[in-house]
Amino acid sequence: MKHKKKLNKKIRSVRKVRRAPKRVLKRAAKRDRARICERSRQRARSRSFRRTRKSPRMAAISPRQVAVRAQETAFQLITSVDRGEMVPRFLRRYASERGRQGRIADPGRFRELVGTIQREAFLVLALKVEAEAAHRLGGRARGKSSSAEFELVKLFRDEFYIALGRGLDYSDEEFDEFCRDLEVYRTLRGSAANLLPHASALSFPRGPFVDRCGFLLDSPMLDQGRRAAAQFELELMATATAVLRKVFARRARL
Repeated sequence: MKHKKKLNKKIRSVRKVRRAPKRVLKRAAKRDRARICERSRQRARSRSFRRTRKSPRMAAISPRQVAVRAQETAFQLITSVDRGEMVPRFLRRYASERGRQGRIADPGRFRELVGTIQREAFLVLALKVEAEAAHRLGGRARGKSSSAEFELVKLFRDEFYIALGRGLDYSDEEFDEFCRDLEVYRTLRGSAANLLPHASALSFPRGPFVDRCGFLLDSPMLDQGRRAAAQFELELMATATAVLRKVFARRARL
């Protein structure tokens, strides 16, 4: 009995809809279409917002802005290393923490050690800047960058190295030697990364800076010197990242 009542109620509701005036049906269809269009617009806005959040792209940057940023990066790096006395502080910290005061006791040897390790430090900084700047300018994996992105990355690299050599007061011969060592660093660092892709830089220090700086720092205690050099390399790379972040944050003001 109850089932029959429910069935009769459904039949009456269907008949009412069928007997409804055409203008009522048209208004209902119009409201439905408007509702569907609004939902579509909301979904489109939501997708656009998610794309922006997930993969932000840099605004267009002119070649002049790229050149200025490259020169400013070189200047800021030299300022951070020289005025911040990064290398002397590192040597004094090592001597104090490891009880190796004799390594820096002689003033002449200390100055020579500062100069030599500082040159090695700029090789690390230069490679870090080169890699991060390419990423910030839109550079991607080899063969996937557009020609415009490739030209901007090349312009930044050229202007950066010119400004760096000028700021360090290198002669032509010294700058050529710096570039040769840079290629050696690039090759050796790539080989070290392939050998130990998942190893921590501190748990098993490896690489050209670690080897060369560790030997210069404390050849009798080479393993100890290499670990200290690995920590200092991380500090240098963090400095390069901070300088680039600061430089590119001011890009829009040019």
